[in-house]
Amino acid sequence: MTEATATVKPRRKVPVIWLVPIVAAVLGIWLVVYNFLTEGPEITIPFSTAEGIQPGKTKIKSLAVELGVVDSVELTEDLSRVVVKAKLERFAKPLLREDTQFWVVRPRIGPGGISGLGTILSGGYIRLEAGTGKAGQKIFTGLDAPPVTPAGTPGLAIILESARAGSVTAGDPVLYRGYRVGAVESTDFDPDSQRVSYGLFINEPFDALVTKNTRFWNASGITLKAGAEGLEVELGSLQTLLVGGVAFDLPDGVLAGDRADNGDNFALFANRQAANRKSYDNHTDYVVSFTQSVRGLAAGAPVEYRGIQVGTVQRLMIRELAEDKIQGEGDPIPVLIRIEPARLGLPDSPAAVAEIDNAIRVGLARGLRARLQTGNLLTGASIIGLDFFEDAGVAELGEFAGYREIPTLAGGIAGLEQKLNQLLAKLNDLPLEPALRDLSATLESLRATVDDIRGALNSDEAREITDSINSALREINTTLDSISPDSPAGDRLNRTLGDLNQTLRNLESLTRTLSDKPNTLIFSPPVSEDPVPQQGTSP
Repeated sequence: MTEATATVKPRRKVPVIWLVPIVAAVLGIWLVVYNFLTEGPEITIPFSTAEGIQPGKTKIKSLAVELGVVDSVELTEDLSRVVVKAKLERFAKPLLREDTQFWVVRPRIGPGGISGLGTILSGGYIRLEAGTGKAGQKIFTGLDAPPVTPAGTPGLAIILESARAGSVTAGDPVLYRGYRVGAVESTDFDPDSQRVSYGLFINEPFDALVTKNTRFWNASGITLKAGAEGLEVELGSLQTLLVGGVAFDLPDGVLAGDRADNGDNFALFANRQAANRKSYDNHTDYVVSFTQSVRGLAAGAPVEYRGIQVGTVQRLMIRELAEDKIQGEGDPIPVLIRIEPARLGLPDSPAAVAEIDNAIRVGLARGLRARLQTGNLLTGASIIGLDFFEDAGVAELGEFAGYREIPTLAGGIAGLEQKLNQLLAKLNDLPLEPALRDLSATLESLRATVDDIRGALNSDEAREITDSINSALREINTTLDSISPDSPAGDRLNRTLGDLNQTLRNLESLTRTLSDKPNTLIFSPPVSEDPVPQQGTSP
């Protein structure tokens, strides 16, 4: 009988069944690593409203390339905004920078025209505009409207400031001599300084046109200027007429200067005429006070000397008047004016200011005064005029709220009223009552005399005298009729007058003869011989 031999094989350390979970684990790790390496970033974008945004449908695009989709839309705890969370593709990660901008693209009508019409059928989407700042940003703030200037655009960003808001809004064009070179990006109002600021962006290469001496003005609407040459009308472009805009250029006769830097501040003037006005560095301030109405007088009104502008009105000093304790006795209204010597052709220097101050001091002793005058009959605007008045007398500079004060005279209608009141006062001071009483007594006496004359004319004696006069006049008329040329008496009278006339001529001849030969009455005159005719001669 043969014995069986047992074969001994070594035992396996790892059962085959364990290979399945090991492979699954490796695959899982590989998927996790792959997903980590290929998964895109998740971002959070707060918006003011979720209009046009739907989770799982609204896409995020840049340059029409799809970058991701919105995962969820939630409200903040204070219900003031919505929070949009979205998943982007990995290749979009470099686009996420600290200045990257997001906004919802939908149909819009604005200063730049109509945009977003393509979303009417396809639906809105979130637009991503990559920035140039630091990378790695995950939380952004969504814009309510598309940015006027895309992030990273080369150019110049500046700030304009104004005392009041005009017709300029975000998106309005910025023009240089009528050509669009930029846009208004933002508007803001500071309650502390009570000034309006506008953010402007000038595209490259036009940013080189902006220098330290450049001036900006509101180019919206139509500018009318009436002068001696007639009516001048200045129009902007059609776009500025419809939606507004800002224009800039160098003032007339001003050099360009250094180029402007990012963040520089400039003043926004009301129009081109105001922007072209020359600025003066040296000036002197005075106060003029008026007891009449100052209606129509505003800051910026001209101060003139015999029609030549020498300064401007700064403001009405109502606050200083209140601080000076109003007495309630018709206190005059103080007005602060500024006189600039350079307007008179003098140097823009402190020496010229001192010269003007001295001239005003001397002028006050010779009748220099300030008056409120009407500058424009149509608008009712007022100006302040300086001139000499012979009857003004001698005066000196006063003082009000730390400023020197120039004496004033009433002007315009108020001046006429004052002169009329003075005339009435003089008339009132005249002794008119005694004169009127004497005149009344004289009139009474004259009335009595007239009554006596009227009574005398109506008496019987006056009638008899009148009848006698009429009878005498009738007799005279009868006599005159009897000696008319056609009557016998008239004929005899004419012959008598002829004889008398002949006698006078004879008497005249006799008188002449006696004058030549006085002895004619004693001696007879010689008898002249008869003339003998001479014999004629034959031819």
